[in-house]
This record gives sequence, structure tokens and C-alpha cells, in this order.
Amino acid sequence: MDGGMISVRYAKALYQLATEKNILKDVYNDMQGVIAVLKSDNSLKEFLENPVVKEEQKKQLLVTAFGDRVQPIILSMFKLLVDNNREHFLNAVCLSFLQIYKEKQGFREVILTTAKPATEDSKSQLQKELSEKLHTKVAMQTIVDEKLIGGFKLRVDDLLMDKSIATQLENIKKELLSK
Repeated sequence: MDGGMISVRYAKALYQLATEKNILKDVYNDMQGVIAVLKSDNSLKEFLENPVVKEEQKKQLLVTAFGDRVQPIILSMFKLLVDNNREHFLNAVCLSFLQIYKEKQGFREVILTTAKPATEDSKSQLQKELSEKLHTKVAMQTIVDEKLIGGFKLRVDDLLMDKSIATQLENIKKELLSK
């Protein structure tokens, strides 16, 4: 079975259960935290994906890492993944859950990349303007990439607006070299 289908099935089940228990927003927030931990700690992922490590050790690690930081249904789902030898889908399940949540809540994903951290005022102003223009709620993620030199990149779904100094300089360079 396709890994994407597997992760979506677990994510949908978690979404449905969280909705029934009326803790959907809490589960969403917790899943964002889990993804942050998985991104920052590669040893956790390696441990969970190691076939030599016993299931009980993997479950104990998950309890230690997330036990008091996430809703109990999340921890139960993580244990279920281990029971079904699907622990390597943990990150994909978390990402699928966030995607399903945003779709069901009417959010559009926006990624703002800047050379320096954007101020809270500028982020909230941009988020407000995008919400008005797109006629929907906007979930904004910000990334700092010093290689941009200045300006910004804005990604909405599959559309990219690149107003960075680095890209403008690259375009000028290409134009000059083509003559």
C-alpha cells in the first residue's frame, strides 16, 4: 500500500476522533509541536525506524518524549503505529493531519520567506491582506533565508511570488551574459 495513503488514513482517523472528543484544536497544536520535535531531533526518528529496537522500547521512548506534552489520543495513535510496524510513517501522519485540519477549517497555506525575521506587525498585516484577497483564512508559516539578501518569497499553495534581491540579481546576470 502507498505510504501516502497509509499516513492519510491514520490522520483522518485521528481527525475524526479528535472532532468527536471536541479536542481538535488541542490536537492540531500538539501535532505542530510533534513535527517541530521530529525536525529538530533526527536521533528520535532513527531510533523509531531501527528494526533492531523492540516495539516496547519504541513505545517507551514515545511516552518519554511526548507523554505529558500531547493529548492522550495522539500518544495512543503513535503506539498503534508501532504495533502495526508503521512507525516510519509518524512524520507523514502528523503532516497529513495538519493538512486535513487546514482543509477542513478552510485555511490556505502561505509560506513567507524573508532575508531577516519579519516583524509581528508586518506578518499580521500581510496575513490580513491575503485573507481578504483570497477570501479565506490564511495559515502563515515564516522562514528566514539570508541567501535572499533582501525582499521576500511568498508561496500560496503551488503559486510562488519571488521578489527577492537574490533572484533579481540572478536575472540581471543572465540578461547581461546573454548579450
